[in-house]
Amino acid sequence: MRNKLKNLLVFGCTGLLGKCLIDYFQYHKKFKIYAAVNKTKINKKIKFVNSKNSKLLEKFIKKNKIDTIINFAGLTNIELCQKNIKLSEKSNYELPIHLAELSKRHGLSYVFISTDNFKFRSNKLKENSKMLSLNNYSLHKKKAENGVLNSYPKSLIIRTNFYCVGDSKRSSFFDTIFNSINLKKEIGLFNDVFYTPIYGKYLLKYMFNLLEKNKNGIYNISSNEKITKYHFGIEICNVFKLNKKYIKVNYLKNRKDLVRRPLNMALDNSKLKKNININIPSIKYQLQVMRKDFRL
Repeated sequence: MRNKLKNLLVFGCTGLLGKCLIDYFQYHKKFKIYAAVNKTKINKKIKFVNSKNSKLLEKFIKKNKIDTIINFAGLTNIELCQKNIKLSEKSNYELPIHLAELSKRHGLSYVFISTDNFKFRSNKLKENSKMLSLNNYSLHKKKAENGVLNSYPKSLIIRTNFYCVGDSKRSSFFDTIFNSINLKKEIGLFNDVFYTPIYGKYLLKYMFNLLEKNKNGIYNISSNEKITKYHFGIEICNVFKLNKKYIKVNYLKNRKDLVRRPLNMALDNSKLKKNININIPSIKYQLQVMRKDFRL
């Protein structure tokens, strides 16, 4: 890591991506992780600050010489975002801009995690492609992207869709598949929804690569392969040696009870690979790495 990247203040440490960061990077020798939280404290070895107390937060930033704010916080439940527009707006729009302004005021690096939940016409979504929002969640994320860059152009915005292992407090998409099969329960996965999922460990690795190189603006961090949710489930079974018979084909187009979502969320990662000069491993290889981590 570059010298500037020493003290990270993370919002959303109790979420899935925050858990990934703590699992894989809390003992990194080059930087220290601090967490801004409301109530929940998930790791006694990490120093916490109350995220709702503005004066205390700014004092904490100065005292601990924070150089980077990473915003993993947000409301990702699409149904809840649609039902409670004010809560979605506060979490997915207002907070990201507030943290961008805070970062600018203190001269910090700032990372905001956006989404892939957009509708577009091409095969894969590029960072500069035209796109539409089909629900409150993606609408507020889109507005946040624009607001963050207008407030603080040096910000780094990540569009992604990641997978990881959750815990008893918050399960992941992987957990849902893995646990259902272990309990010998059938699970229906959409075979008409395409995306480019990436293992959380790789997402964080590439995010830090971008920070090392002082990159800003929007970057897609994703796998190379465009895959359906159903075939991703089959790949999990292949790597983790699970019984595929419990995975059944389902279709989003038949689920009229769900909030409207795009059928294609695949991201184009060309800009990422060009700017940090990497070869992103296949989904199968990433899952194999995940399996080793899972055992640990």
